[in-house]
Amino acid sequence: MTTDAQRVIMSKHNIVSEISFPSDVSLHHLFSRQAERYPDKTALIFRGESMTFRQLDQRSDEVAARLLQLGVQPEDFVALYLERSLELIVGIFGILKAGGAYVPIDVDYPRDRMAFMLDDAQARIVLTQHHLKDKLPATGAEILCLDQPLSTCAPPLARPLPATPADRLAYMIYTSGSTGRPKGVMITHENVCNQLEGQQAIAPEPIGAMMLTTSISFDVSVLTIFWSLLQGATLVIPRQGEEKDMTRLADTIYKNKVTHVLTLPSLYTLLLEQAPPEKLQSIRLVNVSGEVCPVSLAQKHEQLIPNGQLYNLYGPTEATVNCTYFKFPKGFDAKKAPIGKPIKNYQIFILNENREEVPPGEVGEIYIGGTKPVVGRGYWNRPQLTAARFIDPSTLKTPIQNSKTLYRTGDLARWMPDGNIEFLGRSDFQVKYRGFRIELGEIETALSNHPAVKETVVMLRNPHEVGRQQLVAYLTFNQNREVSVSELRDYLSATLPEYMLPSRFVFLKKMPLTTNGKFDRNALPAPAKERPRLASAFEAPLSALEKDIAARWETLLDVAPIGRHDKFFELGGTSIQAARFIGEMMEKLNTSIFITTIFDHPTVAAYARFLQETYPENLTDNAIIVSHGEGECESPLPFLTPQQIAAFPQYIPIHLSKTKGAVNGS
Repeated sequence: MTTDAQRVIMSKHNIVSEISFPSDVSLHHLFSRQAERYPDKTALIFRGESMTFRQLDQRSDEVAARLLQLGVQPEDFVALYLERSLELIVGIFGILKAGGAYVPIDVDYPRDRMAFMLDDAQARIVLTQHHLKDKLPATGAEILCLDQPLSTCAPPLARPLPATPADRLAYMIYTSGSTGRPKGVMITHENVCNQLEGQQAIAPEPIGAMMLTTSISFDVSVLTIFWSLLQGATLVIPRQGEEKDMTRLADTIYKNKVTHVLTLPSLYTLLLEQAPPEKLQSIRLVNVSGEVCPVSLAQKHEQLIPNGQLYNLYGPTEATVNCTYFKFPKGFDAKKAPIGKPIKNYQIFILNENREEVPPGEVGEIYIGGTKPVVGRGYWNRPQLTAARFIDPSTLKTPIQNSKTLYRTGDLARWMPDGNIEFLGRSDFQVKYRGFRIELGEIETALSNHPAVKETVVMLRNPHEVGRQQLVAYLTFNQNREVSVSELRDYLSATLPEYMLPSRFVFLKKMPLTTNGKFDRNALPAPAKERPRLASAFEAPLSALEKDIAARWETLLDVAPIGRHDKFFELGGTSIQAARFIGEMMEKLNTSIFITTIFDHPTVAAYARFLQETYPENLTDNAIIVSHGEGECESPLPFLTPQQIAAFPQYIPIHLSKTKGAVNGS
């Protein structure tokens, strides 16, 4: 095929489609217009509380005025360290109105990681809540608690709001970095506005209410917050941790008539598996992204929510959330779900190693550009990395028109005959796991800092087998050193967020090497199914209830034997698997249980004791006779094999509160 013929075909696959909007647009201006249009309409709902558009506009004005009084200048970074709440959204718009850019910091991040982010961003101000204040690392930044009265001496914010350049920074989200330190991705107002316009073109139907299901440090939150509020719709905010409790999440959807849900395939799969379908019928649109979307999810969605449309989206943080979309048709039965076609204002190029476009069917690397500014400004204080990833199209062999900047993703894909794109994985050591892009080198660096560790390799096993992904760390140790998995997890937890902790650790006498003397990743063994080396000695389960719990964990985690003092997450458990276990127990006991209970009672013995103390009547009703001593039960507990797990990605970013207790039938 000639080069000209290839270009004709590619032009049909990558049609330039754009939407125009004013060059001086900004997110907070667009919001204020909605506040003027719908002043008394509900903007936010959280735990029975609500806030109108007028109230949100006024409250964020007060925050902006205080920030300006403290000296915030255009594009200054202001850190956001808040749980899900009304104050979280107030803080975002307050920062934007003051001209700053918000930097979200997850409340579950380790102190060392928070300290690095605050220092790297040079954040002079942190917006938080009073009960979180003591969790912050030592910092010279000014601390403002948004759940307490702000200073009243700040002059009111001028109206109308001064014009804001569209290319001003709106936020910076930190993602994993291969050097061992996270990197800040800078995104502008016009980047987000282009994303919103493109998303609205895909799904122009009016939004009734949209639900925030992801962490503020996950870029899907950007689309959720601004797409809803800038359309004059209601944003429903589940309380911290509620997004993992499918019963309560379904109640929130039903009570607030939620129409739009933007989430991970794993979370949505769990919702469809565990929630009563009748409580989900208000849903009209579901966007899933951040993980591979199994075809079984589309089929389950069509079966349970026939009046709702499901979309599969793809995009890195550097390209402002999503850049492609696939609208699942009725009766979809292909072997694999594509990531679709470019969103309006975006262009997708699939290039080979020579940076030349490949014809349909051939594998290449995804480069993202746009007819409008859709690609972010780059990485904060990382000029070399920015130059390597944010490419000038004029340097390519393939002539590319319209796009001013291309982002090199490192993702492999190919064009399909129908013009959709098939995602094929990564070309480097960055992986997509639990909804986050993770640089394996950052985990390896953290492990290498442990005094007992000699060598380490981290890899994602079964990356394309949905439901079987495992983040595995392989280690050799210095002479005469012996370390448990418990110690390694505790060590990593001081510097890495939970979603970056390996689910399995494999201890080797020596690393396999290639003929060139490099680590041979292909020769690394699969993790054994036997119990790992833990800090606690193995002690067999005693009561029938303990045996039942241990058996469920063994099936769920593919590890055996499991002892009564073994901790769920040290055995390699994830939050998705925890939710599945809780779902099984809820069905077995015919009651509601907080998912956070497995964090409060993480061992077999502790969880059995919790069930005995909290649900004695339910245990009796299920013909379970539980011993109150250390011996066996009078009769065995009938063991129910867990339901076969459908194809299912492994993780939802975990941001669970540690509230103890359980809900009984509510």
